Amino acid sequence: MKCKLLFFGMIFSVIFAQNYSVEFDASDATSGNVNDYIKLDNLINDQEFIEHNLDYEMTFECFIKPHTYHQSFTNSSFILGGIIERLVIDDNGYLACNIKNQEGDLINLVSNDQLELNQWNHIALTYAGVSISLYINGVYQGSKGSSTSYADMQYLFIDGNDGISIGIACMENGWWYPYDGLIDEIRISNIKRYWDDFEVTNFKFKPDSNTVILYHLDTIINNKIINDSYYGAKYDADIFSITLNEDSPFQTPIGNGTPEDPYQISDLNELHWIASDTANWSYHYVQTADINAAETKTWNSGLGWPPIGNEYAHFTGDYNGNNFTIDSLFISRDTIDNIGFFGIIEGTVRNLNLSDVDIIGRSHTGGITGVNLGAISYCNSSGLINGFNLVGGLAGFNSAIAKIEYCSSTCTITGVSDNIGGLVGVNSNSSIVSSYATGSVSGNNQVGGLVGWNYKYSSIE
Repeated sequence: MKCKLLFFGMIFSVIFAQNYSVEFDASDATSGNVNDYIKLDNLINDQEFIEHNLDYEMTFECFIKPHTYHQSFTNSSFILGGIIERLVIDDNGYLACNIKNQEGDLINLVSNDQLELNQWNHIALTYAGVSISLYINGVYQGSKGSSTSYADMQYLFIDGNDGISIGIACMENGWWYPYDGLIDEIRISNIKRYWDDFEVTNFKFKPDSNTVILYHLDTIINNKIINDSYYGAKYDADIFSITLNEDSPFQTPIGNGTPEDPYQISDLNELHWIASDTANWSYHYVQTADINAAETKTWNSGLGWPPIGNEYAHFTGDYNGNNFTIDSLFISRDTIDNIGFFGIIEGTVRNLNLSDVDIIGRSHTGGITGVNLGAISYCNSSGLINGFNLVGGLAGFNSAIAKIEYCSSTCTITGVSDNIGGLVGVNSNSSIVSSYATGSVSGNNQVGGLVGWNYKYSSIE
């Protein structure tokens, strides 16, 4: 069996930089003199890495776009205390891996599904002491916890004394089995991140406390790719004849986020891109098409859409809906405050239609936003909104000299406690101009068809 080798690693990159991948062209595939690969120095004797990397638990994941099934992808000769011996692609397009268990025995597993040629595939391998699991594009491929002979893979064995090579296998007589295709977003974590099927998003990973190695593969600096984890430059990797390719599974919206050239939002992925990083919450956006958000009902284990803006980072930018609609947005976060399409607005939102929303929050819950500290104009909402208190069809709380003008809501509003309004739950030191609500409203105290409580220094015109 001819196999492609696959390296295990991690991923992350600056979200507003150009998105790139790295390209391997399988040059000199038959000579043993392959010249394009990535090399990470030997870590076997690095005690700090061993202590922080694995307690017999790990996740490797990355994105790959293979062009053929006839060269090796990467060789992971990394054998620290039970991590990957190798992860490969065979000549029929199946993933296969070897990993050492706690007793030092090799465990082997082959995927049920094939990788798609010339398409981006997310692959993940998890390890938890006695078993390994494979995933392709978020689909569980099976687990295995016993050692097998797997003779067809033995010729790919690397003893681990020469570190990790990406894109080729390091053999005693030279470099072999070169990968032909693209790689992006390599991440290694010291936990088992996946236990069942999961949704693969088109957003780059962010480093967290469980991130050990994270390669975004968007930049090459001094012939190195940069590790964006706790360990920093210590685990930067050397590159050899690698080139960047603009083909990437991670797409940034058109534009640059300025008032003159706002980011153009045309689909749900681009909309989610805004929500995915607080760094995105200060830019200018224009929606360019109607967006169906029905699939948000399956997101985040049933929690749905993640609001843009929170108590630590408000949305301070400008969102121009351009009179387009976002339909069937779903949120179910009944233990969390500041819930809506936006969580907390301190900037401006205008010309936006939300239709058929299904939103559940705790306090400060609304259709457009949980809390408005900025300006909302020419927006409307329809659907169902439920919360505990400070609940409104457009905004749960309009405060701090905020303004809502030329807006409407036909939402059915249900509140458990107080300050429940058809348009706004509480209007405090702020103004509502030329706006209305026609939906049914129910709650305990301070319930109103337009506003639950119009507090001091506030006006409704």
